[in-house]
Amino acid sequence: MEYPAPPAPDGQVRQQEFQDAVSSQVSSFLTGSAPDRVTFIAKSLGTVVLAGLPPSVPLPPLVRAIWLTPLFGREDVRTGAIGKGWPSLLVAGGADNYHKPEHHGYVAKALGASSLVLSRANHCLEVPGDVRATLEGFRSLTEAVLSFVH
Repeated sequence: MEYPAPPAPDGQVRQQEFQDAVSSQVSSFLTGSAPDRVTFIAKSLGTVVLAGLPPSVPLPPLVRAIWLTPLFGREDVRTGAIGKGWPSLLVAGGADNYHKPEHHGYVAKALGASSLVLSRANHCLEVPGDVRATLEGFRSLTEAVLSFVH
């Protein structure tokens, strides 16, 4: 699957082109493979795209989502995620400048979602200068994902 170049940070038109291109790719993939279930995994800017997937995308009966470092500070992402209503796992770094605890909690509650906040992790889910803490965070992330998909 090919992905278009991401939009310029201030380019609303480019963002819509990007959203449309990714939605088209997802539609093509799902139409061609016709799965009975899918788990979307989106990180950061990908959460904007996932929250904005249009109703025209042919989804299977069971859809789940893993939202990694979601941009829930953006109202469109919060509203889109909640509107999807999918069983979800939300993962954020507590030291991530994009992490808004109040918005994360709001979305988690609205979806009845599982949530993991790695307290000292940044937007890359790393703890700068502490390899052990980073690896422990990745272990916790792995356990949360395995628990969520099983």
